[in-house]
Amino acid sequence: MEDVLHQYALPYDPLRPLICFDERPCFLIDDVGSILPMSPGKAKRYHYEYAKNGSCCVLLAFEPHTGFRYVEVRERRTALDSLPDGFISHFNLAI
Repeated sequence: MEDVLHQYALPYDPLRPLICFDERPCFLIDDVGSILPMSPGKAKRYHYEYAKNGSCCVLLAFEPHTGFRYVEVRERRTALDSLPDGFISHFNLAI
């Protein structure tokens, strides 16, 4: 962990930018239950029923020294989606 924190303390070098990248799956759900009516002495209650509407993959890339952020939502995650195209073109990365 200390090795990673040391990277953030280094001065900015445009030839070797510090790039943080993460991805996560998201499940798209919809509420189908209705709000249960209130009764005297009880707070508003909700039904915890939901419908599945598929899934997606959220990709995030961030450069802490410049504040540049790149977020992309895709329908699925494949082996070719390792880095977003817009992020690669922003830094002129050769992969």
